[in-house]
Order: sequence, then structure tokens, then C-alpha cells
Amino acid sequence: MPDTGTTRRDLFKLGAATAAGLIATRLGATSAEDPPAAKRLPEGPFNPATAAAMPTRNLGRTGHLVGLFSLGGQAAIEKSDNEKVAIPLIERALDLGVNYLDTSARYGGEARWSEHYFGQVMKRRRKEAFRHQDPRPHGGRFPAAAGDFPEAAADGSRGPLAAPCHEHHG
Repeated sequence: MPDTGTTRRDLFKLGAATAAGLIATRLGATSAEDPPAAKRLPEGPFNPATAAAMPTRNLGRTGHLVGLFSLGGQAAIEKSDNEKVAIPLIERALDLGVNYLDTSARYGGEARWSEHYFGQVMKRRRKEAFRHQDPRPHGGRFPAAAGDFPEAAADGSRGPLAAPCHEHHG
């Protein structure tokens, strides 16, 4: 004769389901009195043309967005006494929405022409782009500590980017 009552197995299943439900509810619960603190980003450069001009990507874990295209400080920008070409090239890149610039103490030889040209533009347009400064001085040695960065471009900013990053050249 079949027994139609509740079995020990049924009680075990019911208890396990209830416990799982309580745990899941507790893990996902937030208190109305304790809302999660909104993480405020430090103010970074903003180029209004970037989002309309190209796709953007996160700049590491900073929460800031940079355009898919950037401008590096070699070629025409590292040549000596090439201001008539280098300055308009940097200006045009910013006008087109580029908001990530890359330079190095090694670009442009001992005179550091690349830094000089970027600095001339960034004096006026610093709030439009992140400027990555390769921290290696002309010998290629990485600095031992953050305070060991060489003085950067003529815009007066120091060290690498406003937010540290690692970039790959390809």
C-alpha cells in the first residue's frame, strides 16, 4: 500500500531549497539605508570630438574612455626643427577626436623634440587628451620609483599618463 504522506527525502529537499533561497536573497540584497557608494572618477581630459569620431575603449581600470586611434610622437614629430609640420599634425589629431598621445624622452634625441612639440600644443589643449610619457630616459632605463621620472614635456606635467598604463607598440 503506497504511502502518500511527506517523506524524509521531501523534507530534506524543501529545507535545502529554502536555505538556498535565503542565501541567494541575502547575497543580492541591498539596504535602502545603505546604498552602494557611487565611485566618482577623478577628472580627466575630455575631447568632445572623440565619441563621435571613433569607437572608444576603457583606459585600463580608470573608468575613462580613449579613442581607438592615438597619436605617437615619432616620425615627423621627433624630427629636429620641424615645428611647422609637427605642431599642425598634433593640432589636427586633437581636432579629429584623438584623445591619447604617446611620447618618450627617447623620441627626438637628446633635445627631446617630440616632448617639445607635444608640450607646445598641450599648453593650450591639456584638457583634451591623455598624454602618455614613457618614463625611460634616453638610456632606456626604467625609473626605480615614481619620483624618479624625468621632467616631462614643456606643458609642465610630470611623469607618465594621468593614470598609469601599459601600452604595446605594434
